[in-house]
Amino acid sequence: MAALLLFAAWIYAPVRTFAFVTWDDEAYVSRNPDVAAGLTIASIRWALTAMAPYWHPFTWLSHLLDVQLFGLDAGAHHVVSLVWHLANTLLLFAVLQRMTARPWCSVAVAAIFAVHPLHVESVAWIAERKDVLSAFFAFLTIGAYVRYARAPSSARMALVFLCFCASLLAKPMFVTMPMWLLILDWWPLARPRSIARVTEKLVLLIPSIAVSAIAFIGQQRVGTVAGLVQLPIGARVSNAAIAYGAYLRKTIWPVDLAALYPYPDAPPSASLVATSAGAVVAISLVVWFWRRLRYPAAGWLWFLVLLVPVIGLVQVGNQAYADRFTYVPIVGLAIALVWGLADVAHRTPMLRAITSAAFVVIVVVLGVVARAQVMTWATSETMWTQVVAVTPESYYGHTSLGAELLDRGDVAGARRHQEGALALRPNDPEVNNEMGMVLVREGDIASAIARFDAAIRANPGFDEARSNLARAHFTRGDTLARQGNMAAALPDFEAAVAGDARRVEFQVALGIALVNAGRRSEALAHLRAALAVDPANDRLRQLIAQIER
Repeated sequence: MAALLLFAAWIYAPVRTFAFVTWDDEAYVSRNPDVAAGLTIASIRWALTAMAPYWHPFTWLSHLLDVQLFGLDAGAHHVVSLVWHLANTLLLFAVLQRMTARPWCSVAVAAIFAVHPLHVESVAWIAERKDVLSAFFAFLTIGAYVRYARAPSSARMALVFLCFCASLLAKPMFVTMPMWLLILDWWPLARPRSIARVTEKLVLLIPSIAVSAIAFIGQQRVGTVAGLVQLPIGARVSNAAIAYGAYLRKTIWPVDLAALYPYPDAPPSASLVATSAGAVVAISLVVWFWRRLRYPAAGWLWFLVLLVPVIGLVQVGNQAYADRFTYVPIVGLAIALVWGLADVAHRTPMLRAITSAAFVVIVVVLGVVARAQVMTWATSETMWTQVVAVTPESYYGHTSLGAELLDRGDVAGARRHQEGALALRPNDPEVNNEMGMVLVREGDIASAIARFDAAIRANPGFDEARSNLARAHFTRGDTLARQGNMAAALPDFEAAVAGDARRVEFQVALGIALVNAGRRSEALAHLRAALAVDPANDRLRQLIAQIER
């Protein structure tokens, strides 16, 4: 275990130098004013009551504690997530060992968990702290349940209940915990089958149902839940089959991993759906045929059941599937593999040696691949570059990478990716907005204004596009004013103020243009509005006094 933890720490060591990424890290930590305050009475109250995008107060408290201890040092936040991952690896080993009394099998499963490349997203993405945190309490729940199963008591079931609630308060991922525990009753705990095995777990349905409802409402509030009109039941079932197939494939052959696998615009091919669904059905039949061994079926059901909340039957977000969703589910596949290899290997010393050596090679190869995947999370640019490389059909990947390149000053690269995004989604408001930003940088203000207008027509509530449109009008008006054409600049300044009346420079520019047009009373109204926003501006106060004279 010590060697395994050191190897996992080596895999993730580069995260100490990584930055926050712009995708969700800003909303969760780096530009969240509530989190930036650190641990205060007000911030703790906010963490306990914030409902969107999820109600996950333990995750918010974790981020608050990090800020309190390390400020906005992104590397330190990354290291904390790594520590949680290492703790999860130890806890998984301890729980499996306690359930099975098979230390080498348990450490082998823990090794796959520690180094698998599919887990990089959960560990190297600060916004996914909720994954490692919820898994920690889920494993604690299993550990507490093992104690209860061997000597049932109300106090021990209360501990199971509390650990389960803690997991849900970090992320509502393990709402299928009652079913998970029933699987463990069958294997490895081998508890006698009875109705009591079901009724004892009914108490866990209360937090499961409550947190599921809260999560659904929170996601609806931020507009990330797709309705049946956008995604009919047939499309959801097809995508669920494809997602299960993708998770199986990426577990066995973890290449072409990325932060986002976009939901396809066109319906998937029938052959792809049939192949994925056929693989799931075939494996299910095989493990049923071998059900006397129990562990293949238990591991397979672990995988299937834990993915149910995120398989897309209730679609949240714009991803078809995601690496982070496999953080705990693929442990079930690892159990089936490791216990199967152990059954084969025990027959002769030669088989034991060959199997052990092969497994060590597999773990090392997985670790090397994971280390390379870790490096794709170094910056926002490297993350989105990987997304575009793996899924070139992702309009969101192109527009996000274009925005990163524009921030870096690569206007040509930004234009190339924004044009790629427009080719995929010509009417998307965000894509039009980002293309407008490129055009502003290129000095083509008229075309930029047209793009911002298109973004607002597509989404009238798109505040960022409204703000950018106002700034574009101001930029064009300022250019005309500097050329001495104040009359032509006036409509642009009026449009800028209409878009964002809180900007002092917009109000001042409009006021000066109105004075030039002989509309002194209107000018004074706008200049006084600017002074109300910036009352310490003595130069503005002098300008108002001069006009009043």
